[in-house]
Parts: sequence; structure tokens; C-alpha cells
Amino acid sequence: MALRESLEVHCVVLKNGFCVNLHVGTSLVDMYVKFGFLGSARKVFDEMSVRSLVSWTAVIVGYARCGDMSEARKLFDVMPDRDIAASNVMIDEYVKMRCMDLARDLFDKMKDKNVISHTSMVHGYCEDDDVVAARFMFDCMHVKNVLSWNAMIRGYCENRRPHDALKLFWEMRGSLDVEMNKVTVMSILPAVADLSSLDLGVWIHGFVQRNRLDVDVHVCNALVDMYAKCAKIGKAKLLFEEMNEKDTSSLNVLINGYGVNGCAKEAL
Repeated sequence: MALRESLEVHCVVLKNGFCVNLHVGTSLVDMYVKFGFLGSARKVFDEMSVRSLVSWTAVIVGYARCGDMSEARKLFDVMPDRDIAASNVMIDEYVKMRCMDLARDLFDKMKDKNVISHTSMVHGYCEDDDVVAARFMFDCMHVKNVLSWNAMIRGYCENRRPHDALKLFWEMRGSLDVEMNKVTVMSILPAVADLSSLDLGVWIHGFVQRNRLDVDVHVCNALVDMYAKCAKIGKAKLLFEEMNEKDTSSLNVLINGYGVNGCAKEAL
């Protein structure tokens, strides 16, 4: 459904007098926001005699996703009852803009926080190369999910702290409340490769096969890269040949693997 269909729906609402209904008005705002028609969304929002938290959050999300954080913040600041959802949207967008001071200021002012709030901050600090602040935020979490663990593990890898990444990975494996997924696999394999921890790499490969994660080309690429960097170029080549799906990265990973193992002829 595009603009024309959206306008037709809006006309039906107006003709039948449904515009005074809170749920209908909120649905219109949400519809326009999802299609990127922010002006129309704001017009409906401004004309609503009664607004709910969902109405406020919908229009704030619209401005935030469009990159107009100034207007999003203005609406957020006058929102009668700020809920976690609206706050999390604002924090997430500040994190994407690398405005960690603004994200932290808003985070500290939140009366209630959840796992999404904390995970966004962990991710943001890792992207800002501040793994100390990220780990502090991670440790402050009373409840962690797989996204939280993945964010911190990936953060350590991207900031060249493979030992910390592996240590945290084993802590995750010791937790009864969370199970690793394909993102965990792709997050930890760079650390495995950097430290040439082949035994762990083989165990992860087994986990991938048991859970049928090897249908994902990105997971397979990460495994090929790991084997190559652990000086097992033969295993890397075999895995590459067994892949049901390959992309440009697959070829690049294997070529790089030949290069780091001194196999210039094979690389060419």
C-alpha cells in the first residue's frame, strides 16, 4: 500500500467520522510513519483530541527514523508520560549518530530501564571504542539476553581484545538463561582466529552443524576465515567447496586465506 491507498483509507475514516476514535487516529499516524509520510502523520497527530502513549511514540519514532532528532526530542520532552519504548527509540538513534553523551544523559534520566535500554548503550560504547564503559553497562544489567552478550562479545573483538571476548564467551556458555545463535558464532570467531584457538573453533563448527546454522553463508564465511587464520587452509578450502551458497565475500575470504598461508599460486 502506497500514498494513494493510504489517502483512500484516510478519506474513508474522515467520511465515516472515525477520526475521533483514539485507536483509529493512532493507526493512521503509525501507517503514515511506516510509509515515510511524516508530514501526514504529524497532521493527523496534531488533530487528535486525545493521544495515547502509542500515538506519541509512533510520531517520535517517525522523526527519529528520518534523522530529525531535534523535532523528535522536542516531542519527547513534552510527552505527558514517557514510556520505555519512546526512550529506547531516542537512545537507539543517538547511538546510531554516535552521540553517546546525549544517549547517556537520557539513559540516566530514565525511571525504568530494560534489557533493550542497556544493550543499546553497550553497543553504542563499543562502537565508540570505549569497551570499559560498555562492560560497566553490561555488568550493571540485572537481566541479559543473547543480544546483550553478542553486543559485548562483538565489541571486544572489534576493539582488538580477543582474550576478553573469549573469556566472556565462556561466561555466556556457563549461563543457563541464554543460548548462543548465529550472531554469537560470527561475533566470537574473529577472536578464535586471532588467538589461533583451533580446538574452540572446531567445537563451534560442530555447534553450527548440529543446529543447522551452516545454511547461512555469513556463518560459513566466518568459519572459512577462522580455519584459514588457524593455518588450516585445507580445511578452509574443503568447507568452502561444501558450501551450498557462496557470495563475493566467500571468494575473498578464501583468497585472503591462501595469502596469509603463503599460497600465492592458489590465491591467483
